[in-house]
Amino acid sequence: MIKVFTAVSLNYKIGNQKNGSYIFNKYTSKKLIKLRNVLRNKANAILVGANTIKADNPKLLNDKENNIRIIFDSKGNLPLDSKIFNIKPNQTFVLLNSNNQIYSKSLKDKGVNVIEIMHYSTEELKTLINKISKNNLLIEGGNKTIQTFVDMNFVDEILLVQFPIILDKEFISLNIEALAKYKIRISSLYKQYILIKAFKY
Repeated sequence: MIKVFTAVSLNYKIGNQKNGSYIFNKYTSKKLIKLRNVLRNKANAILVGANTIKADNPKLLNDKENNIRIIFDSKGNLPLDSKIFNIKPNQTFVLLNSNNQIYSKSLKDKGVNVIEIMHYSTEELKTLINKISKNNLLIEGGNKTIQTFVDMNFVDEILLVQFPIILDKEFISLNIEALAKYKIRISSLYKQYILIKAFKY
């Protein structure tokens, strides 16, 4: 089971490279953090893209701090002092789509698991991720990573927290057309946001 969890604006924008998970970080609440933590605690692994690490510098740990963290890294230039490389590094997997051997060695020296995926097919990548996550993965962002996994038909369920704001063109949009693959229903209505669930047909 591969799930996506992210916060979006009314025009389905998430954030940008400078501000990362802008919507979630700016408009979050205790209730929303609790929901995210429940999802994290149920997952064996949490996956994000490299831009989320650069912008947010998250630890990506559940309450027991025993989950796997996976980074989808296409450039191989993340800061080596990122929290995810220095707090429980043995629980971090970097799927590296770049031939940066110096970067790769630096991560391995920290105890990080590095897997080079330059020549992986889509099916090989899916098999690898399912093996690492034991078929229980939560994808938290960013937009490019979510879109990549949706386009590859990896994602079984999407949970969107939609806030009643409009963001300008500076921010990146989730491809609404991709949601056509899913059966969508409004799960809950709150004063601050709408909770939308999308299930694969």
